[in-house]
Amino acid sequence: MERQQNRGITLIALVMTIIILLILAGITINAITGDNGIIGNAGTAKEETEISEEKEIVEQATVVTMGKDKYGNIKQETLQEELVDDGVEVTQSGNNFICRFPSEREYIVSQDGDVTEKKGLLASEITSENYGSYVMNYSDIDVADGGESQKSDWQIYYTGKVGNESEEHIYLISSNYISVESIPATKNNHTVNKGSYPYSTNLWNILVDYPNGSDDVVEETRYLNGQYYEYLTYNKTRSTNDNMKAVAYMCDTSVWNKFKTDKADFAIGGPTIELLFKSYNKKYGTNYLAGSLESNETSKDSEGNPVESITRVGYSISNNGGENWAIAYTYGIINTNDNTYVLRSGNANGVFLASPSGTTSQSSSLIRVNNNGQISPDGPGSVMQGIRPIVCLKDDVQLEKVNNGYRIVE
Repeated sequence: MERQQNRGITLIALVMTIIILLILAGITINAITGDNGIIGNAGTAKEETEISEEKEIVEQATVVTMGKDKYGNIKQETLQEELVDDGVEVTQSGNNFICRFPSEREYIVSQDGDVTEKKGLLASEITSENYGSYVMNYSDIDVADGGESQKSDWQIYYTGKVGNESEEHIYLISSNYISVESIPATKNNHTVNKGSYPYSTNLWNILVDYPNGSDDVVEETRYLNGQYYEYLTYNKTRSTNDNMKAVAYMCDTSVWNKFKTDKADFAIGGPTIELLFKSYNKKYGTNYLAGSLESNETSKDSEGNPVESITRVGYSISNNGGENWAIAYTYGIINTNDNTYVLRSGNANGVFLASPSGTTSQSSSLIRVNNNGQISPDGPGSVMQGIRPIVCLKDDVQLEKVNNGYRIVE
């Protein structure tokens, strides 16, 4: 009996030993071949080394290229010459240069000579078909300073240049009106009032902090109303009307930059009429114009009388490429089914634009887009319009496609 018992113990020990060896073998194999195993890490290390070497090649070529230009500028043909022996193809995207290696990895060279690995799409590569797409990870900022907590989603509004801007940028718009509690106070702590809709406001309280009107608009955002400022410069004048005081607030980056992250250059309180038409024309193939200096004293109305498309007060607009100009289009010229431009909810009657209207009957009027697609004047004292901030992303920010839209490449 005793001998049989000993054999039983030995068999159990053997089975246990085999099980332990199998477990150890599995651990060893996983350590070698798993996602974080020796082979996987070796492959990752090899790729990281190659990326580092390719990036160094581009950086050295960039330094040489800038050195060959007396102003330190980068030219595509010069950069291509420096990289041709490495089999690199250089293309230009806006003000950036894309260097593509035989490995199919790409690197972005900015005008300043900064080199980054390209993992997504730049502004010049995002088409108008994607306007309105959501950018999932721009910001998780809680936009409410008080009252009900609210977070804003962001949509692609426009990609490209505006006015005399030198770089191409991606512009995002808040996907909804922001709550009145989220609208920032001025530097002197004046706040807006709640309007007659859940998310509408009026701007009378803040005008006192922008007494110089057009001169109070910060320099970095004036290009967004470029035609108007061209007019003011050409005529050596300025506007201190209430509409321009409201525009100065809407374009005051010092207060609206609460919506700015490290991925953005600045934020403002809403799109301008020029930015709206840039975006809409590109998406829908229309030929809408905000008044331009070229059309002053040359445009004519239906009876052949000269029409100024811009006055000291603000903009007129055209829905036919400048053949005729008007202060407002009281029928819808903006697609009401596209929430990039029109929100049909009952939270506000429309959205304020950060541009002055050229109406002479109400010199204190901003331009607005109503929720029925109309574009018309409305004063900053209106209690019906809402606010949808705009952010301008840095020119080297890249987006990558995901299931429900885009995300910023970190």
